[in-house]
Amino acid sequence: MRGVLLFLCFAACGDKNEIPELDAGCLVNCSEEICGDGKVSGVEECDDGGVANDNGCNSSCKLDQDDDGIADSSDNCLQVANSAQEDLDANSVGDACDDDDDGDGVVDTADLCPDGVVGVTTDEDRDGCSDVAGGPEDNCLRSVTNSCLNYDCQSQTEIPVLECEALLEIFRVTNGNAWTTNSDWGTAGPSQWFGVTVSSGTVINLSLPNNNLVGVIPPEIGDLAGLQSLLLASNTLSGTIPTSIENLSELRQLYLYNNQLSGTLPGEIFEPPLMATVNVSNNQLTGTIPASILSMSNLGILALAGNSLSGSLSGLVGINSEVFSINVARNQFTGTVPVGFGSYTSLSDLNLSGNNLTGSLPSDIGSLSFIIRLNASSNQLSGSIPSTFGTMNQLMELYLQDNALSGALPANLYSDLSDSLVMLGLSGNGCLTAQGLLFSGWLSSLDPNWAGGCP
Repeated sequence: MRGVLLFLCFAACGDKNEIPELDAGCLVNCSEEICGDGKVSGVEECDDGGVANDNGCNSSCKLDQDDDGIADSSDNCLQVANSAQEDLDANSVGDACDDDDDGDGVVDTADLCPDGVVGVTTDEDRDGCSDVAGGPEDNCLRSVTNSCLNYDCQSQTEIPVLECEALLEIFRVTNGNAWTTNSDWGTAGPSQWFGVTVSSGTVINLSLPNNNLVGVIPPEIGDLAGLQSLLLASNTLSGTIPTSIENLSELRQLYLYNNQLSGTLPGEIFEPPLMATVNVSNNQLTGTIPASILSMSNLGILALAGNSLSGSLSGLVGINSEVFSINVARNQFTGTVPVGFGSYTSLSDLNLSGNNLTGSLPSDIGSLSFIIRLNASSNQLSGSIPSTFGTMNQLMELYLQDNALSGALPANLYSDLSDSLVMLGLSGNGCLTAQGLLFSGWLSSLDPNWAGGCP
Protein backbone atom coordinates (compact mmCIF):
# COMPACT_ATOMS: atom_id res chain seq x y z
CA MET A 1 0.00 0.00 0.00
CA ARG A 2 2.87 2.34 0.84
CA GLY A 3 4.26 1.89 -2.65
CA VAL A 4 0.92 2.63 -4.25
CA LEU A 5 0.47 5.89 -2.34
CA LEU A 6 3.99 6.95 -3.13
CA PHE A 7 3.37 6.35 -6.82
CA LEU A 8 0.08 8.22 -6.81
CA CYS A 9 1.48 11.32 -5.09
CA PHE A 10 4.48 11.55 -7.37
CA ALA A 11 2.21 11.08 -10.34
CA ALA A 12 0.07 13.95 -9.10
CA CYS A 13 2.98 16.26 -8.32
CA GLY A 14 4.82 15.73 -11.49
CA ASP A 15 2.33 14.57 -14.08
CA LYS A 16 2.60 17.88 -15.97
CA ASN A 17 6.34 18.21 -15.48
CA GLU A 18 5.75 21.15 -13.11
CA ILE A 19 8.28 22.08 -10.46
CA PRO A 20 6.71 21.12 -7.12
CA GLU A 21 8.07 24.19 -5.31
CA LEU A 22 6.13 26.46 -7.69
CA ASP A 23 2.84 24.65 -7.32
CA ALA A 24 -0.03 26.59 -5.75
CA GLY A 25 -1.35 24.35 -2.97
CA CYS A 26 -0.14 22.23 -0.07
CA LEU A 27 -1.36 18.80 1.01
CA VAL A 28 -2.13 18.17 4.66
CA ASN A 29 -2.39 14.84 6.43
CA CYS A 30 0.11 13.40 3.94
CA SER A 31 3.56 12.66 5.21
CA GLU A 32 6.65 14.24 3.70
CA GLU A 33 7.78 10.76 2.92
CA ILE A 34 4.77 10.09 0.76
CA CYS A 35 4.17 13.51 -0.84
CA GLY A 36 7.67 14.76 -1.25
CA ASP A 37 7.55 18.51 -0.61
CA GLY A 38 3.81 18.46 -0.04
CA LYS A 39 3.00 20.52 -3.15
CA VAL A 40 0.46 19.85 -5.83
CA SER A 41 -0.05 21.66 -9.10
CA GLY A 42 -2.44 24.59 -9.11
CA VAL A 43 -4.27 23.10 -12.08
CA GLU A 44 -5.02 19.92 -10.16
CA GLU A 45 -8.02 19.57 -7.90
CA CYS A 46 -7.11 18.27 -4.51
CA ASP A 47 -9.63 19.92 -2.15
CA ASP A 48 -12.70 17.79 -2.66
CA GLY A 49 -11.86 15.28 0.03
CA GLY A 50 -12.86 12.44 -2.28
CA VAL A 51 -11.42 9.02 -2.56
CA ALA A 52 -8.26 8.31 -4.52
CA ASN A 53 -8.64 9.39 -8.13
CA ASP A 54 -6.55 10.09 -11.18
CA ASN A 55 -4.84 13.13 -9.66
CA GLY A 56 -3.44 11.22 -6.72
CA CYS A 57 -5.74 12.54 -3.96
CA ASN A 58 -7.48 10.59 -1.24
CA SER A 59 -9.88 11.34 1.60
CA SER A 60 -7.10 12.34 4.03
CA CYS A 61 -5.17 14.57 1.62
CA LYS A 62 -6.70 18.12 1.25
CA LEU A 63 -5.61 21.52 -0.16
CA ASP A 64 -3.88 23.97 2.25
CA GLN A 65 -3.03 27.20 0.41
CA ASP A 66 -1.06 28.89 3.21
CA ASP A 67 0.81 25.78 4.29
CA ASP A 68 -0.11 26.16 7.96
CA GLY A 69 -1.32 22.61 8.46
CA ILE A 70 -5.01 23.60 8.42
CA ALA A 71 -7.04 22.46 5.43
CA ASP A 72 -8.71 25.28 3.51
CA SER A 73 -12.13 23.94 4.32
CA SER A 74 -11.45 24.58 8.04
CA ASP A 75 -9.00 27.50 7.88
CA ASN A 76 -10.29 30.88 9.15
CA CYS A 77 -7.57 32.70 7.22
CA LEU A 78 -6.78 31.10 3.88
CA GLN A 79 -3.93 33.29 2.67
CA VAL A 80 -1.93 33.84 5.89
CA ALA A 81 -0.41 31.01 7.90
CA ASN A 82 -2.10 30.81 11.30
CA SER A 83 -1.84 27.32 12.66
CA ALA A 84 -3.21 28.41 16.06
CA GLN A 85 -6.37 29.77 14.38
CA GLU A 86 -6.63 32.72 16.81
CA ASP A 87 -9.91 34.63 16.49
CA LEU A 88 -10.23 37.04 19.42
CA ASP A 89 -13.64 38.43 18.58
CA ALA A 90 -14.98 35.07 17.32
CA ASN A 91 -16.19 36.50 14.04
CA SER A 92 -14.87 33.53 12.01
CA VAL A 93 -12.15 35.72 10.52
CA GLY A 94 -8.78 34.74 11.96
CA ASP A 95 -6.77 37.46 13.66
CA ALA A 96 -4.07 37.02 11.01
CA CYS A 97 -6.56 38.29 8.40
CA ASP A 98 -8.80 40.46 10.60
CA ASP A 99 -8.05 44.21 10.52
CA ASP A 100 -9.92 44.65 13.82
CA ASP A 101 -8.95 41.76 16.07
CA ASP A 102 -11.00 42.79 19.08
CA GLY A 103 -14.04 43.94 17.09
CA ASP A 104 -14.23 47.34 18.78
CA GLY A 105 -14.65 49.34 15.57
CA VAL A 106 -11.09 50.68 15.62
CA VAL A 107 -8.81 49.10 13.03
CA ASP A 108 -5.68 47.50 14.46
CA THR A 109 -3.33 50.03 12.82
CA ALA A 110 -5.00 52.85 14.76
CA ASP A 111 -5.85 50.83 17.85
CA LEU A 112 -3.69 51.39 20.92
CA CYS A 113 -5.16 48.19 22.32
CA PRO A 114 -5.68 45.91 19.27
CA ASP A 115 -6.19 42.93 21.57
CA GLY A 116 -8.62 44.76 23.83
CA VAL A 117 -11.41 43.51 26.00
CA VAL A 118 -14.06 41.98 23.72
CA GLY A 119 -17.63 42.89 24.51
CA VAL A 120 -16.81 46.15 26.32
CA THR A 121 -18.04 48.89 24.02
CA THR A 122 -17.43 51.95 26.20
CA ASP A 123 -14.46 53.83 24.76
CA GLU A 124 -14.81 57.52 25.56
CA ASP A 125 -11.74 58.71 23.69
CA ARG A 126 -12.10 56.27 20.76
CA ASP A 127 -8.53 55.08 21.01
CA GLY A 128 -9.44 51.40 20.84
CA CYS A 129 -8.80 50.81 24.54
CA SER A 130 -11.95 49.98 26.47
CA ASP A 131 -12.88 51.99 29.52
CA VAL A 132 -12.63 49.26 32.13
CA ALA A 133 -12.83 50.71 35.62
CA GLY A 134 -9.70 49.79 37.50
CA GLY A 135 -8.45 47.81 34.55
CA PRO A 136 -5.06 48.05 32.89
CA GLU A 137 -6.23 48.59 29.35
CA ASP A 138 -7.04 52.31 29.01
CA ASN A 139 -4.96 54.21 31.55
CA CYS A 140 -6.24 57.48 30.17
CA LEU A 141 -9.95 57.47 29.42
CA ARG A 142 -9.98 60.89 27.74
CA SER A 143 -6.75 60.73 25.74
CA VAL A 144 -6.41 59.10 22.34
CA THR A 145 -2.65 59.03 22.93
CA ASN A 146 -2.91 57.15 26.24
CA SER A 147 -0.33 59.59 27.60
CA CYS A 148 -1.48 59.25 31.17
CA LEU A 149 0.89 58.70 34.05
CA ASN A 150 0.20 56.21 36.79
CA TYR A 151 1.02 58.77 39.44
CA ASP A 152 -0.88 59.54 42.63
CA CYS A 153 -0.76 63.28 43.29
CA GLN A 154 -2.33 62.71 46.69
CA SER A 155 0.71 60.78 47.87
CA GLN A 156 3.30 63.48 47.13
CA THR A 157 3.95 66.51 49.34
CA GLU A 158 6.22 68.66 47.17
CA ILE A 159 3.51 70.81 45.58
CA PRO A 160 -0.24 71.28 46.00
CA VAL A 161 -2.33 68.42 44.62
CA LEU A 162 -4.08 70.81 42.22
CA GLU A 163 -0.74 71.85 40.70
CA CYS A 164 0.37 68.21 40.42
CA GLU A 165 -2.85 67.29 38.63
CA ALA A 166 -2.45 70.28 36.29
CA LEU A 167 1.01 69.03 35.27
CA LEU A 168 -0.37 65.55 34.60
CA GLU A 169 -3.11 67.07 32.45
CA ILE A 170 -0.51 68.99 30.43
CA PHE A 171 1.40 65.75 29.95
CA ARG A 172 -1.78 63.97 28.89
CA VAL A 173 -3.12 66.43 26.32
CA THR A 174 0.28 67.10 24.70
CA ASN A 175 1.18 63.43 24.19
CA GLY A 176 3.80 63.34 26.89
CA ASN A 177 4.82 59.78 26.05
CA ALA A 178 6.19 61.09 22.75
CA TRP A 179 8.01 64.14 24.11
CA THR A 180 11.63 64.41 23.10
CA THR A 181 12.51 64.38 26.78
CA ASN A 182 10.14 63.41 29.59
CA SER A 183 12.60 62.08 32.14
CA ASP A 184 11.31 61.38 35.65
CA TRP A 185 7.72 62.34 34.86
CA GLY A 186 5.58 59.98 36.91
CA THR A 187 8.52 58.09 38.38
CA ALA A 188 9.83 60.68 40.84
CA GLY A 189 8.47 63.69 42.69
CA PRO A 190 7.28 66.67 40.56
CA SER A 191 10.39 68.66 41.43
CA GLN A 192 12.41 66.08 39.48
CA TRP A 193 10.25 66.11 36.38
CA PHE A 194 12.03 67.39 33.29
CA GLY A 195 11.23 71.05 32.66
CA VAL A 196 9.60 71.65 36.05
CA THR A 197 11.13 73.94 38.67
CA VAL A 198 9.72 73.87 42.19
CA SER A 199 10.50 76.43 44.87
CA SER A 200 8.94 76.95 48.29
CA GLY A 201 6.34 74.29 47.64
CA THR A 202 5.01 75.58 44.31
CA VAL A 203 5.81 75.23 40.61
CA ILE A 204 7.54 78.43 39.51
CA ASN A 205 8.80 77.41 36.07
CA LEU A 206 7.54 75.13 33.32
CA SER A 207 10.08 75.02 30.50
CA LEU A 208 9.45 72.56 27.65
CA PRO A 209 10.56 74.36 24.46
CA ASN A 210 11.27 72.38 21.31
CA ASN A 211 10.19 69.17 23.03
CA ASN A 212 7.62 67.74 20.60
CA LEU A 213 4.55 68.76 22.55
CA VAL A 214 1.57 67.99 20.30
CA GLY A 215 -1.93 68.99 21.33
CA VAL A 216 -3.52 71.87 23.19
CA ILE A 217 -2.71 73.96 26.22
CA PRO A 218 -5.30 72.85 28.78
CA PRO A 219 -7.22 75.34 30.93
CA GLU A 220 -5.69 73.62 33.96
CA ILE A 221 -2.58 75.67 33.24
CA GLY A 222 -4.29 78.33 35.32
CA ASP A 223 -4.03 76.08 38.39
CA LEU A 224 -0.26 76.57 38.59
CA ALA A 225 -0.81 79.44 40.99
CA GLY A 226 2.87 80.20 41.66
CA LEU A 227 4.08 79.98 38.06
CA GLN A 228 6.52 82.72 37.11
CA SER A 229 7.70 81.51 33.70
CA LEU A 230 5.87 79.47 31.06
CA LEU A 231 8.03 78.42 28.13
CA LEU A 232 6.31 76.14 25.59
CA ALA A 233 7.79 77.62 22.42
CA SER A 234 8.72 75.75 19.23
CA ASN A 235 6.35 72.81 19.60
CA THR A 236 3.18 71.78 17.74
CA LEU A 237 0.60 73.23 20.07
CA SER A 238 -2.75 74.08 18.53
CA GLY A 239 -6.12 75.38 19.63
CA THR A 240 -6.63 78.61 21.53
CA ILE A 241 -4.57 80.21 24.27
CA PRO A 242 -6.48 79.45 27.49
CA THR A 243 -7.92 82.50 29.21
CA SER A 244 -7.15 80.86 32.56
CA ILE A 245 -3.66 82.33 32.22
CA GLU A 246 -5.13 85.45 33.82
CA ASN A 247 -5.20 83.49 37.10
CA LEU A 248 -1.39 83.27 37.17
CA SER A 249 -0.79 86.31 39.35
CA GLU A 250 2.96 85.56 39.64
CA LEU A 251 3.60 85.08 35.92
CA ARG A 252 6.42 87.19 34.49
CA GLN A 253 7.30 85.46 31.23
CA LEU A 254 5.05 83.87 28.62
CA TYR A 255 6.76 82.22 25.64
CA LEU A 256 4.42 80.48 23.21
CA TYR A 257 6.08 81.42 19.91
CA ASN A 258 6.55 79.03 16.97
CA ASN A 259 3.44 76.90 17.45
CA GLN A 260 0.09 76.56 15.66
CA LEU A 261 -2.09 78.40 18.14
CA SER A 262 -5.21 79.97 16.69
CA GLY A 263 -8.23 82.03 17.66
CA THR A 264 -8.27 85.62 18.82
CA LEU A 265 -5.45 87.07 20.86
CA PRO A 266 -6.97 86.86 24.36
CA GLY A 267 -6.77 89.94 26.50
CA GLU A 268 -6.51 87.72 29.55
CA ILE A 269 -2.86 86.91 28.84
CA PHE A 270 -2.02 90.56 29.57
CA GLU A 271 -3.81 90.51 32.94
CA PRO A 272 -1.12 89.07 35.26
CA PRO A 273 0.17 92.19 37.04
CA LEU A 274 3.85 91.17 37.00
CA MET A 275 3.98 90.13 33.35
CA ALA A 276 7.13 91.46 31.70
CA THR A 277 7.46 89.37 28.53
CA VAL A 278 4.78 88.18 26.12
CA ASN A 279 6.01 86.35 23.02
CA VAL A 280 3.32 84.65 20.92
CA SER A 281 4.98 85.22 17.56
CA ASN A 282 4.63 82.85 14.61
CA ASN A 283 1.25 81.34 15.34
CA GLN A 284 -2.15 81.76 13.67
CA LEU A 285 -3.70 84.29 16.01
CA THR A 286 -6.33 86.76 14.84
CA GLY A 287 -8.14 89.80 16.22
CA THR A 288 -6.95 93.18 17.40
CA ILE A 289 -4.63 94.39 20.14
CA PRO A 290 -6.57 93.96 23.42
CA ALA A 291 -7.14 97.03 25.57
CA SER A 292 -5.85 95.09 28.59
CA ILE A 293 -2.33 95.58 27.29
CA LEU A 294 -2.45 99.12 28.65
CA SER A 295 -2.60 97.79 32.19
CA MET A 296 0.76 96.02 31.93
CA SER A 297 2.89 98.23 34.12
CA ASN A 298 5.89 95.89 33.91
CA LEU A 299 5.85 95.10 30.18
CA GLY A 300 9.34 94.97 28.73
CA ILE A 301 9.07 92.71 25.65
CA LEU A 302 6.03 92.43 23.40
CA ALA A 303 6.33 90.06 20.42
CA LEU A 304 3.22 89.48 18.29
CA ALA A 305 4.95 88.96 14.92
CA GLY A 306 3.95 86.40 12.31
CA ASN A 307 0.23 86.13 13.03
CA SER A 308 -2.91 87.46 11.34
CA LEU A 309 -3.65 90.29 13.73
CA SER A 310 -5.44 93.30 12.29
CA GLY A 311 -6.79 96.73 13.13
CA SER A 312 -4.88 99.78 14.23
CA LEU A 313 -1.60 100.06 16.11
CA SER A 314 -3.07 102.81 18.25
CA GLY A 315 -3.64 100.17 20.93
CA LEU A 316 0.10 100.19 21.54
CA VAL A 317 0.12 103.85 22.52
CA GLY A 318 0.02 104.24 26.27
CA ILE A 319 1.64 100.97 27.30
CA ASN A 320 4.41 100.87 29.87
CA SER A 321 6.86 103.66 29.04
CA GLU A 322 9.77 101.41 30.06
CA VAL A 323 9.07 98.84 27.33
CA PHE A 324 12.26 98.10 25.40
CA SER A 325 11.11 95.81 22.54
CA ILE A 326 7.98 95.85 20.38
CA ASN A 327 7.63 93.47 17.43
CA VAL A 328 4.36 93.37 15.48
CA ALA A 329 5.89 92.45 12.09
CA ARG A 330 4.18 90.30 9.47
CA ASN A 331 0.57 90.83 10.47
CA GLN A 332 -2.34 92.65 8.82
CA PHE A 333 -2.33 95.91 10.74
CA THR A 334 -3.70 98.94 8.89
CA GLY A 335 -3.89 102.68 9.36
CA THR A 336 -1.08 105.04 10.19
CA VAL A 337 1.87 104.70 12.51
CA PRO A 338 0.48 106.41 15.59
CA VAL A 339 2.15 109.29 17.33
CA GLY A 340 3.30 108.20 20.75
CA PHE A 341 6.09 105.73 20.21
CA GLY A 342 8.53 108.54 20.95
CA SER A 343 7.49 108.47 24.61
CA TYR A 344 9.00 105.03 25.13
CA THR A 345 12.32 106.27 26.37
CA SER A 346 13.79 102.80 26.89
CA LEU A 347 12.71 101.35 23.55
CA SER A 348 15.65 99.77 21.74
CA ASP A 349 13.89 97.62 19.12
CA LEU A 350 10.77 98.59 17.15
CA ASN A 351 9.60 96.35 14.30
CA LEU A 352 6.51 97.37 12.32
CA SER A 353 7.48 95.67 9.05
CA GLY A 354 5.31 93.55 6.77
CA ASN A 355 1.92 95.15 7.47
CA ASN A 356 -0.41 97.44 5.54
CA LEU A 357 0.48 100.70 7.25
CA THR A 358 -0.06 103.95 5.37
CA GLY A 359 0.65 107.63 5.83
CA SER A 360 3.89 109.22 6.91
CA LEU A 361 6.40 108.33 9.58
CA PRO A 362 5.74 110.41 12.73
CA SER A 363 8.64 112.64 13.68
CA ASP A 364 8.37 111.80 17.38
CA ILE A 365 10.05 108.45 16.66
CA GLY A 366 13.24 110.51 16.47
CA SER A 367 12.94 110.99 20.22
CA LEU A 368 13.89 107.37 20.82
CA SER A 369 17.35 108.06 22.20
CA PHE A 370 18.06 104.39 22.98
CA ILE A 371 16.70 102.85 19.79
CA ILE A 372 19.14 100.41 18.20
CA ARG A 373 16.98 98.85 15.51
CA LEU A 374 14.02 100.39 13.68
CA ASN A 375 12.19 98.44 10.99
CA ALA A 376 9.18 99.83 9.13
CA SER A 377 9.88 98.10 5.81
CA SER A 378 7.33 96.44 3.51
CA ASN A 379 4.37 98.69 4.20
CA GLN A 380 2.70 101.44 2.18
CA LEU A 381 4.26 104.40 3.95
CA SER A 382 4.63 107.65 2.04
CA GLY A 383 6.04 111.13 2.53
CA SER A 384 9.57 112.01 3.50
CA ILE A 385 11.84 110.63 6.19
CA PRO A 386 11.74 113.00 9.18
CA SER A 387 14.94 114.86 9.97
CA THR A 388 14.55 113.77 13.61
CA PHE A 389 15.64 110.28 12.52
CA GLY A 390 19.16 111.69 12.32
CA THR A 391 19.15 112.40 16.04
CA MET A 392 18.84 108.75 17.12
CA ASN A 393 22.54 108.49 17.88
CA GLN A 394 22.35 104.87 19.14
CA LEU A 395 20.72 103.63 15.94
CA MET A 396 22.60 100.77 14.29
CA GLU A 397 19.95 99.32 11.95
CA LEU A 398 17.34 101.26 9.96
CA TYR A 399 15.05 99.42 7.52
CA LEU A 400 12.63 101.50 5.44
CA GLN A 401 12.74 99.66 2.12
CA ASP A 402 9.70 98.65 0.04
CA ASN A 403 7.43 101.58 0.83
CA ALA A 404 6.48 104.71 -1.12
CA LEU A 405 8.77 107.16 0.67
CA SER A 406 10.22 110.08 -1.29
CA GLY A 407 11.95 113.42 -0.96
CA ALA A 408 15.34 114.59 0.23
CA LEU A 409 17.03 112.37 2.79
CA PRO A 410 17.95 114.22 6.02
CA ALA A 411 21.59 115.27 5.85
CA ASN A 412 22.07 114.39 9.51
CA LEU A 413 21.61 110.69 8.67
CA TYR A 414 25.14 110.95 7.38
CA SER A 415 26.60 113.66 9.58
CA ASP A 416 25.31 112.24 12.87
CA LEU A 417 24.84 108.52 12.22
CA SER A 418 27.67 107.55 9.90
CA ASP A 419 29.69 106.19 12.82
CA SER A 420 26.88 104.11 14.35
CA LEU A 421 24.63 102.97 11.49
CA VAL A 422 25.79 99.65 10.04
CA MET A 423 22.60 98.41 8.30
CA LEU A 424 20.35 100.54 6.11
CA GLY A 425 17.49 99.65 3.77
CA LEU A 426 16.10 102.32 1.42
CA SER A 427 15.51 100.52 -1.87
CA GLY A 428 12.04 99.93 -3.29
CA ASN A 429 10.74 103.43 -2.50
CA GLY A 430 9.99 106.53 -4.54
CA CYS A 431 12.52 109.20 -5.37
CA LEU A 432 14.87 109.59 -2.41
CA THR A 433 17.68 112.05 -2.99
CA ALA A 434 20.93 112.60 -1.11
CA GLN A 435 22.96 115.80 -1.22
CA GLY A 436 26.67 115.35 -1.89
CA LEU A 437 28.86 112.55 -3.16
CA LEU A 438 30.02 111.50 0.29
CA PHE A 439 26.43 111.13 1.47
CA SER A 440 25.44 109.18 -1.67
CA GLY A 441 28.51 106.97 -1.51
CA TRP A 442 27.88 106.17 2.15
CA LEU A 443 24.24 105.27 1.41
CA SER A 444 25.25 103.02 -1.47
CA SER A 445 27.79 101.22 0.70
CA LEU A 446 25.08 100.37 3.24
CA ASP A 447 22.36 99.55 0.70
CA PRO A 448 23.82 98.55 -2.67
CA ASN A 449 20.27 98.31 -4.07
CA TRP A 450 19.53 101.94 -3.38
CA ALA A 451 19.75 104.07 -6.49
CA GLY A 452 17.68 107.02 -5.43
CA GLY A 453 14.60 105.82 -7.28
CA CYS A 454 14.52 108.99 -9.31
CA PRO A 455 13.92 109.07 -13.07
